[in-house]
Amino acid sequence: MRTGFLKVSEDCAAPYCKRGEHMSELLQQVSVDTKANVYFEGKVTSRIVYLEDGQKVTLGIILPGQYTFPVGDKEIVTVTAGEVSVLLPGTSAWETVATGEAFTVIANSEYQIKTEGISEYLCKYVKENG
Repeated sequence: MRTGFLKVSEDCAAPYCKRGEHMSELLQQVSVDTKANVYFEGKVTSRIVYLEDGQKVTLGIILPGQYTFPVGDKEIVTVTAGEVSVLLPGTSAWETVATGEAFTVIANSEYQIKTEGISEYLCKYVKENG
């Protein structure tokens, strides 16, 4: 398996439940910030969702194009619909990430992402001690 990539489990583990063919997750007991995060003239948007335990995640949509994102906390990004290609820090080859797969971006870095169609994602933020 590629380093930094994983296949999302078929099992339902609260607060995430996989449903249907293109990975619809049901997030339970959440609060949603109604203010959109809008990037690249609206070509990438997301909403902040706070889980019951206080963890912050974002749900987003990426329109066709190529984008560079700075990263503060470590990010685990799951593609929930569509397919993207990512260029992770310290690598020179683009990797394809399909629906149901995830990739990890190290803290305090940046990565590039591109898609030819509309793609959706869920991003988890991981605070690291140190």
